[in-house]
Amino acid sequence: MDNLDNTEALLIPTDLEKAFKDRARGRVYFDGLSRSGKRNILHWQLLAKQPATAEKRIMEIEEMAVRNEKLKQFRGAKKTYYNHS
Repeated sequence: MDNLDNTEALLIPTDLEKAFKDRARGRVYFDGLSRSGKRNILHWQLLAKQPATAEKRIMEIEEMAVRNEKLKQFRGAKKTYYNHS
């Protein structure tokens, strides 16, 4: 099974699993996400080409999970309302 298959199967990489063990609230948050939410996060982390980027993304995933927020890439566009008068 390659990394993309692991992502589709929602298998958490070892380094991210270790980060979740350090902060259990992060794992609880991650487990509560929809399947597509989990897949998006795992895929985004997988796409890091450099080890430093991968580590930075793991830290960002962990921090956002602890704060119970979606990563900014997956929050969706903010709605703006225009006054047409």
